[in-house]
Amino acid sequence: MEEQFKKKDQILKKLIVEAGSETPSPDFKSRLMAAVQQKADQKVMYKPLISIKIWIGVAAVFIGIVVISFLFPSTGILPELGVDMSQFQPGFSLPKPEFSKTFVYGIIFMSLFLFQIPFLKKLVETRYD
Repeated sequence: MEEQFKKKDQILKKLIVEAGSETPSPDFKSRLMAAVQQKADQKVMYKPLISIKIWIGVAAVFIGIVVISFLFPSTGILPELGVDMSQFQPGFSLPKPEFSKTFVYGIIFMSLFLFQIPFLKKLVETRYD
């Protein structure tokens, strides 16, 4: 095993000697500093993850739900529109699932987290590419 590493070490030493040392051009430092300064002068434009149009849409949906819940507090909207729901009800009843608040909060948190992943991935890709 040690002999294998010695052979690799000898090969690497030979390659390094053949390659030699390279010296940078005389204006290397000034060109490098100019490139760094140019990169530092570029300002990063702030672009939100969620556009203003999406926020307006979310706000409109939320306000619409709140207004509808105040206009039709106990009956719902379909009976007010003249739709008879009795003909659409199935002949059997399904058990109502009951979830604890912790479970509901966990599902909400998980869905929001999973919803944000594509936006954050896109942000990281655009910022660091």
